[in-house]
Amino acid sequence: MLGFTTKKPMDSPDAYPIVAKCLGQSILIGGCNAEAYARDKPSNYKIGFKPPPQSEIQTWSREPLVPVHKRQKLPNSMWEIYYSAVIRVEGIFNCG
Repeated sequence: MLGFTTKKPMDSPDAYPIVAKCLGQSILIGGCNAEAYARDKPSNYKIGFKPPPQSEIQTWSREPLVPVHKRQKLPNSMWEIYYSAVIRVEGIFNCG
């Protein structure tokens, strides 16, 4: 996983969410299935048993219609990600 945040670096409990994709003002890219997560709000999302709504944590996936637990891992993949200021994630995947 590769992540970016606009939060000011400081040592506080708010800087360490329970689940990484819940960090406020951040984007995470990577994982076993080329997934990406973004949260614009400054506060961390408090996750429970239900998946977070897209209004709280935006989610992108290579296989968006497949449930998370059934997605196939990308074997030996190398990929490039381009993240722009217009909140658009583009990826080039090499699954070779």
